[in-house]
Amino acid sequence: MAKAFGKTWWGQKWLEAFTDIDDTGRLTRGRTYARNGSISQKIIRGTAIEAKVKGSRSTPYSTYVEMTEFDEVDKKIILETLQKKPELWQQLTQRQLPKYLFELLEQEDINLFPKRWRDFKAGCSCPDFAMPCKHIAALIYSFSEEIDANPFLIFLLHGFDLLSYIEQNAQKQKMASIPKWEEKWLLLDDIEELPEPKEIEELDISFAQIPNLEQTLLQLLSPNPPFFEKEDFKSVLQTVYQKLPKTIEEYWKDYETEEEREEEKEGYWYNRTYNADKKQSKKNEKNYYELERFEFTFDASYKLRNTFKVTKQKRKLVKTKIDNGFGFLLDLFYTLPTTEIKRLSEQLQVLFKIHQFALALLERGAIVPTIFSNDKDEVFIRWQPAVLDANIKKILTQISETLDIRTVNLGLKSKKKEEKKTKLAPHYASQLESTLTILGMILHFYIEEAWIKTRYKKRLSSLNMKVESIFFVNTAMSFTGYQEKDMPHLIRAWLGKFLLSERKYVPILSIQENLMDEYEEGETDAESINDGYQEADETFSLEIWIEDKELQNKHAENENPHIPLAIIFEDDSFEDVRLPIVQDLQILSDFLGEIKEIIETQGQIQKEIEATRLSKILTDIFPVLQILGIKILLPKRLEKIVRPKLKATLNSKNKKEESFLKLGSVWDFDWEVAMGEDKISAADFEKMIAQKAGLWRFKDQYVLLDEKEIALIVEQLKKKKKKLSNAELLQTALTEEYQGTKVELSEKVRVLLQELKEAPKIETPKNLLATLRPYQQVGYEWLYQNAKLGLGSILADDMGLGKTLQTITFLLKLKEENQLGGKNEPALAVLPTTLLSNWQREIEKFAPSLSFYIYHGANRKWLDEKDSFKPDIWLTTYGTVRSEDKRFAEREWSCVIIDEAQAIKNPAAGQTEAIKMLQSPRKIALSGTPVENRLSEYWSIFDFVNENYLDVLSKFRTNFSIPIERDRDEHRADIFKKMTAPFIMRRLKTDKSIIDDLPEKIEKDQICNLTKEQTLLYETTLREGMKVVEEFEGIKRRGVILKLMMQLKQICNHPAHFLKESTMKISDSGKTALLLEIVKQIYEADEKALIFTQYTKMGELLKDFLQSTFHTQVPFLHGGLTRKGRDEAVETFQNEEHCPFMILSLKAGGTGLNLTSASHVIHFDLWWNPAVEAQATDRAYRIGQKNNVLVHRMITKGTLEEKINELLQSKKEIADMAISTNNAWITEMNTGELHELFSLKNL
Repeated sequence: MAKAFGKTWWGQKWLEAFTDIDDTGRLTRGRTYARNGSISQKIIRGTAIEAKVKGSRSTPYSTYVEMTEFDEVDKKIILETLQKKPELWQQLTQRQLPKYLFELLEQEDINLFPKRWRDFKAGCSCPDFAMPCKHIAALIYSFSEEIDANPFLIFLLHGFDLLSYIEQNAQKQKMASIPKWEEKWLLLDDIEELPEPKEIEELDISFAQIPNLEQTLLQLLSPNPPFFEKEDFKSVLQTVYQKLPKTIEEYWKDYETEEEREEEKEGYWYNRTYNADKKQSKKNEKNYYELERFEFTFDASYKLRNTFKVTKQKRKLVKTKIDNGFGFLLDLFYTLPTTEIKRLSEQLQVLFKIHQFALALLERGAIVPTIFSNDKDEVFIRWQPAVLDANIKKILTQISETLDIRTVNLGLKSKKKEEKKTKLAPHYASQLESTLTILGMILHFYIEEAWIKTRYKKRLSSLNMKVESIFFVNTAMSFTGYQEKDMPHLIRAWLGKFLLSERKYVPILSIQENLMDEYEEGETDAESINDGYQEADETFSLEIWIEDKELQNKHAENENPHIPLAIIFEDDSFEDVRLPIVQDLQILSDFLGEIKEIIETQGQIQKEIEATRLSKILTDIFPVLQILGIKILLPKRLEKIVRPKLKATLNSKNKKEESFLKLGSVWDFDWEVAMGEDKISAADFEKMIAQKAGLWRFKDQYVLLDEKEIALIVEQLKKKKKKLSNAELLQTALTEEYQGTKVELSEKVRVLLQELKEAPKIETPKNLLATLRPYQQVGYEWLYQNAKLGLGSILADDMGLGKTLQTITFLLKLKEENQLGGKNEPALAVLPTTLLSNWQREIEKFAPSLSFYIYHGANRKWLDEKDSFKPDIWLTTYGTVRSEDKRFAEREWSCVIIDEAQAIKNPAAGQTEAIKMLQSPRKIALSGTPVENRLSEYWSIFDFVNENYLDVLSKFRTNFSIPIERDRDEHRADIFKKMTAPFIMRRLKTDKSIIDDLPEKIEKDQICNLTKEQTLLYETTLREGMKVVEEFEGIKRRGVILKLMMQLKQICNHPAHFLKESTMKISDSGKTALLLEIVKQIYEADEKALIFTQYTKMGELLKDFLQSTFHTQVPFLHGGLTRKGRDEAVETFQNEEHCPFMILSLKAGGTGLNLTSASHVIHFDLWWNPAVEAQATDRAYRIGQKNNVLVHRMITKGTLEEKINELLQSKKEIADMAISTNNAWITEMNTGELHELFSLKNL
């Protein structure tokens, strides 16, 4: 295909001008030369185009075409023309030359193109004297290509650099120059005062305040920007924006810890192996409690070059370089449970908050690209929050004030003379710039992921690839050559709308109401309906003011920073800023056409606007202008413009007693439309909108009927007329809201709700052998009332408050009322294996009239109708239910209780599915873990007790988990709390209503079971040991007995302890398995515990187990420590938040210590000397303790531990003997008594 010339209007006009002059037709002869590459060395010199053109000779001919230079008068006319037509400036600053300018200059008799031969000069060294020769003609044709690429060359050929003039005028407000990123960074010594970061705990931010801005922001950008070829870059950008929420979702859905993922495997926690002999130098990477902060080093091209982690080791800060630092940080945030975030250091919490902020921005499309340059003449894009929105700007400011500026530095060559010029020195910026740098890094990561999924395989031109690289791949690029050099400025100009609010002079749009003198209230020709609603027929006036944000120029008349637009044109003091101001107004005129007419009159008129047009402006245009940061002044009656909103009343139509199980048949909605303080029926509203949308007048206010809002309300009315489920009705009543619409409750509905919220007083069962504390009485009554109403319950009281006792009391009440036992179906309690013995012990102690059956173990037998024994309660384990899920599911249970309900926190786990198959009209979940901190886990437990009440998990995540946990949406949190409040009861030991009911010290025996391995070891060791005992007498016999006692106690602790192994598996010991359950609850409740053991070896095993499980430091206080080491251990435990546990050998930790930060004391193995045990407990329970102390005494069932404990508890004389002689009294027993005391029993 032949090469075409004059592809653009300007290139074509250039060729047409010469063609019109050439009456001989010689010009066309140069087309062939121009096409075949005969022209070389083409340059512009002054007002001439010079080139070498290859002809018939071996040496190319020298050719030139020279245009006439504009004189000063011509230049002045051009400038005045531009000033009179400011609407041209938007295109000019975007490197676009409008043909309208050619027409304007023609009117002023200024010719851009030659009209006759004398308007230009031309010459060629060839022997052809004709004009033009084919070589000159070739040059004219060839130069049309340059004009196609850059039409501003036409002015340059007349000696007038129009582009430079445009840039100079724009630069007076720094509108055209691309900011240098390096200028924001300084050496640390050059920063006058380092900002002190605010505490992250003081930061109360709701990301729910961030609006969805994707459409609004894209609406600000013009289509088909000139820096992108063939495709519309706005569409490319929109595609990436739209892909972002899905990209975030793909990362977010796996937001769980590695341990939680592994927990799906049977017995993960208990089957892990812990090594007590690991060298301390091999630190687990997950010891995040040691991390103080990260330090990120960027280069001038905005590339992350190095990442360092600063850790706290032995009271010193250690700086270590890490590979893929950003990936390390993301991995930490994605694998760390939200409940663990509070345990991070201040600066890591700040980074986590920045990451959350980034996710919220990306999901809502509330981000904008900003272009920067560096000293290498490269440009790059940094994505940042759309601070056009006031809420986003406020959140950014709040977060930035918590950041330590040392977190981010820029490696630049030092400007100090004493420094080597080649050496890079870290430079630092303000808290805001540092925060934006980190935010940009995070935003770019997700944006690149979205781009890869939408554009990665596209074949792009070189220019387009550069553009997409700087926007989406975080790559700095250089743009050179005729076609590329202006691209960065075009990008800057295209993005300029995002920067309007940052100008020194900002437009203000003022709308005033044109009041009619003859108008009197109550008299109008407009149609009127609904008691005074009238379609508005007034007119309004639009006027433009300019705000001087820096108060550099005050309007002389009133000395305020609001300046009429006419003054900007008239007053010479505004000459330097006039054109940029008008350019901004021209940008706004793209949205509001009335502005253009005001500009054309240089602000001398006010534009009249009719009410119908104003309604369109208010609904569609003003929101866009406001996001640009443009102030809009409205008349008083329009400031509080009323928009219709749906409103509903929930009524009860049944006069008889109502049930929560049949709400759908007795509750119903009455829908209305609220107009400010007034209401109209849905039917009247439909009549109103049938006439016309737009601006209506009612009394002294305006009502805006937007077509989109009306359509939405009508659609909502259709949807909300559907019949609601019982769950939806109850949630609506509890929250007084339905799908964002406020709902009023009738008196009958309120009375019924009161029954749910306040349980009546209920007598405790007569056969209960316990006196309930006041809060326990409340809990028991609440369980009873919910069960009566057919609703499930989650009792989530703090550890030690007696959840088991309250539940047993409830079951005993059911039996007393003949709803349990006998001919009725039994209750089923599903427990962790470690709690079987504790439940058995509590039933026997407090409710011996309740019969129970333990269905567990290899020899378990299923009871059916043929069996004579009809227990009131079955006690079984999660593992048993899972292995026999169908058998359990086929039976109807009077009540199902699950203890340690967090065992079903994973909705997808097989164990959870098995539990949810259980059938019962009454379901209770017990948990000491604050389940409200992990909403997806809360859903799983709640779905067991009240199936489908919280909808399916995917909708629950969308409606509650993400808004509450990630966005900190206070409104959604309040809704969630209200709709679940009747079904969950959680009291803490620190609650004012509880603390007075509690003794200062609560002791609780924690009963453990031996595992098979422990049982075999115990029996073998006892058998061999008793043989040795029988062989000796006197002091040797006593020594052998004490040794045997120690061996049996070590076996009760853990087989690894007895066998002197360096590793242990939790599941090999019932005691360590139960300890894990206890310490997990303590850890998740943010409490501290002292763990006492008699044995250094066991202490080492426990220390490694706790550190590996919770990734936290665990001091071990034992006799081998120096005084300094002892003091450091105590100080760490007392003062460090990340240190929840401390292990103590009973003798080393029994005296002279004050460890009042602990609210739990765990005696892992008992000393059998009440005085020594009490002395150890007093380390926490003493002067200075502000909390109640819960003492856990771990006792292995059926072993010498349980038997000796029972003796000490029941016989005072034996207890006194134990105090005075330690364990010597046991050694005085005869062989038969020893065998009775040591042998296994009742396993």
